[in-house]
Amino acid sequence: MKSNLFLFFTLLLFVVGCTDNEEIHPVVPVDAGGEIEVSESVVTFTTGYSDTVSIDVEGTRWWVDNIVVEDTTAVVDRADKDAMAEGEDFSTVCRWLTVSRTGGRLELAVEDNFVIDERSFSVTLASEGDTVTIEGKQNGVPTGYWGDIIGLEPTSVTFSAEGGTAECSTDKANWEVIQIKVDGETTTSTLDERNEQHRTGKFEKTIGWLTVRADGVKLYVTTAPNDTGRERKFEVVLESGDCFNRLYGTQAAE
Repeated sequence: MKSNLFLFFTLLLFVVGCTDNEEIHPVVPVDAGGEIEVSESVVTFTTGYSDTVSIDVEGTRWWVDNIVVEDTTAVVDRADKDAMAEGEDFSTVCRWLTVSRTGGRLELAVEDNFVIDERSFSVTLASEGDTVTIEGKQNGVPTGYWGDIIGLEPTSVTFSAEGGTAECSTDKANWEVIQIKVDGETTTSTLDERNEQHRTGKFEKTIGWLTVRADGVKLYVTTAPNDTGRERKFEVVLESGDCFNRLYGTQAAE
């Protein structure tokens, strides 16, 4: 019995001694990242020329998760995501878009857009607790890299509901009709059609209610009567080398 009591008090003193001499360290939870806030979630580059925009990002342990440029998707490597979560800088190029993260700032840089239409992209940021997607688009340079060597006049026409024909002039004949857009639907000229116009200076095509005809330095557009009860729109795109001109048209409702 005395032996058991002695052993009990010895263990008690040992436990008390350990409690008095060792510091107790509370468990500190790791910040897994929470809500992400951005100063801009929609970005538009209006001029078509190369440009850069900076976006402030508020949040902790966030990273660039993926980048979509037109029909191309780039997924960031896991190692790069982990590094960004720890605050490291990052930069990558996806086609014509450069995405850079420096501290709490995201930079988006675009190259010159010498194409016909606007182009789009998106950049998704993420943390363990949130995702934010920034949507962007870039307009095309209005006349292309060469400047305006076609000289289309006028560049917009308006028709009554009865329809009719409008005549436009250009500075020279060596251009082709490359696209016709009618009510939002785009028709692209074939290579044979473009070669034929380049050789003869003549072109003619009817799409629905619109007929487009080219003859030398002249461009003609003819609209059929509009009995739809709604306004109709069209666009004709001309190209000469790396120069583009556009004719915009509207036809009134009946």
